[in-house]
Amino acid sequence: MTEYVAGVELLESAVTEFAPEKVSARCGIPAETIRTLARTLAAAKHAVVYGRVGTCTQEYGTLCSWLVDVLNVLTGHLDEPGGAMFPKAAALQSNSMGNPGTGKGIITGRRKSRVSGAPEVLGEFPMSCLAEEIQTPGDGQVRALITVASNPALSSPNGETPCHRNGPIGIHGEHGYLFERNLTPC
Repeated sequence: MTEYVAGVELLESAVTEFAPEKVSARCGIPAETIRTLARTLAAAKHAVVYGRVGTCTQEYGTLCSWLVDVLNVLTGHLDEPGGAMFPKAAALQSNSMGNPGTGKGIITGRRKSRVSGAPEVLGEFPMSCLAEEIQTPGDGQVRALITVASNPALSSPNGETPCHRNGPIGIHGEHGYLFERNLTPC
């Protein structure tokens, strides 16, 4: 590992003050369970720490995502069978488009978002456009929103903006796997 990784000593000094006893109350996991999980992960032949949207859409999202990779590197589970692998991207990467000049390819930028002019990609606009599309009056303004298994107020850039600034959205309804809420005014 040392030939591929630099700064392990710096990382160790940065996390020294975060002993299991100190963090257990904050994360709701007993200190001994934290130690057992860490030792089990480190000793496992095939294991992976995996994070996706939940680790990214909160105050320390970048740090959490980086620490997921750190754990996989330090335990020898990065880019190993049974561990965290480098997958092929869904689109727009050279390793996902086949031989140059073959296949249908994809087209982007066929439409632009109403307010900031962001180009669509695979028929979708960036989530960061939602707040401005709700806040900006005019033809095509988002006036109602129904989401499935998501809460854009918690998981998108400027997510608190539409309702917390008394924006013009009239109704937001949401359906989740564990709960349902009726359509309610923001």
